[in-house]
Amino acid sequence: MNYKVYTVGDGETLYGICFKLYQNLGHIDEICRVNALTDQNSIFAGQKLLVP
Repeated sequence: MNYKVYTVGDGETLYGICFKLYQNLGHIDEICRVNALTDQNSIFAGQKLLVP
């Protein structure tokens, strides 16, 4: 699968990013796995995430 880089903005959450990009939460587990996130709430502004 091809991944894009997404830069987390101020106040964004992983849930919000998923809704913004896909209109559902279906990719949360994959985003966590690809980015080695152990906690869905551990992202921060300026962080770069690989997203499908």
